[in-house]
Order: sequence, then structure tokens, then C-alpha cells
Amino acid sequence: MSKQKINLTNTLIILILNFQFFSTLFSQNNYEVKFLIPYNNGKWGWCDTLGNIKIKPKYNKTTFFYKPENSLPEAYVEINGNKNYYIYGKGLKVPKEYSNEKRIYYTDEKGNSKDDLILIRFKNKYGIYEMSTKKMS
Repeated sequence: MSKQKINLTNTLIILILNFQFFSTLFSQNNYEVKFLIPYNNGKWGWCDTLGNIKIKPKYNKTTFFYKPENSLPEAYVEINGNKNYYIYGKGLKVPKEYSNEKRIYYTDEKGNSKDDLILIRFKNKYGIYEMSTKKMS
């Protein structure tokens, strides 16, 4: 095999590997969440690295997104003094009039681990919000 064919083969292999690496790195699922940046124009939202607004600013405070285990990415937000979380692609974890005080982890009678209950505060009253049914008890 000639030296020129070997160099061309090596170049093609390197190009293919680079393409695979960058297509994985910047795939839609990874790129959008990992590179969203809190953005402020009087209220907070998120934009991409080019300054394009991706989630409209309407919060008093935001953080970067993070990915809890077995869940969608989420970011902490504050709305008029209420604590909450924004779940990427779904919206607020609890209705904006409630304050998300603490997630409740429990085990049912069959030994199954559950985490869909949240201790919430509405004004000076506390209650339990069930995320699966979106109801307060």
C-alpha cells in the first residue's frame, strides 16, 4: 500500500471518529440542557450559549439545570418568594402559588421506594402535594 493511501485512510478514520464524537456531544438531548444558561432581563429564564432565549424569563431567581438520578433535568427557581423547581420540558414541579418545601421519600407496604410527594406551603399552611395526580392532600 502506498504512503499516500495510508495517509488518506488515516485521515478518513480520524474524520469519522471526530464526527461521531461531536455528533454525540452536541446531540439535541445533551446540548440543550447542559448548555442552557440562566438569563436575566429583569426576570430570570434560560438562554443558549449564543444568547437565544430558550425558556422565557419569568422567575425571580434561577440556577443551572442538573439531572437527578432517574429523572428529567431540573433547575431551582423562585417565584414571588416561593421555592420551586423547573423540570426541563415539563414546567414547574408544583403550581407557582405553592412553595416547594421538601421532597418526601417513603416506602410503601410492598417495599417499593416512592418519591412523588412534596411537602408544600401555601401562605402559612402546609400540605402534601402528590406529583403523579397533581393534587394536594
